[in-house]
Amino acid sequence: MKIRVSSLDALCRMVHAGLGVAVVPEQVGRLYLNALDVRLLPLRDDWAVRRLVLVFRAREQLSASAAALVGFLGREA
Repeated sequence: MKIRVSSLDALCRMVHAGLGVAVVPEQVGRLYLNALDVRLLPLRDDWAVRRLVLVFRAREQLSASAAALVGFLGREA
């Protein structure tokens, strides 16, 4: 069965209530580790690695601070 919830909080509370298991970001799991008496198991498979990207408008339209951040994170500084 597949269930859709409106927040990661609701998802973790459902796990606590015994309604299944969930895949969540590690930081979210750690928030509920003691509060909800749940267990965490790190996922090590390739599919579990998150790929992050920068999203921004045209570089010419960025403020100086936003352009500096894009340059730093994009290793173009």
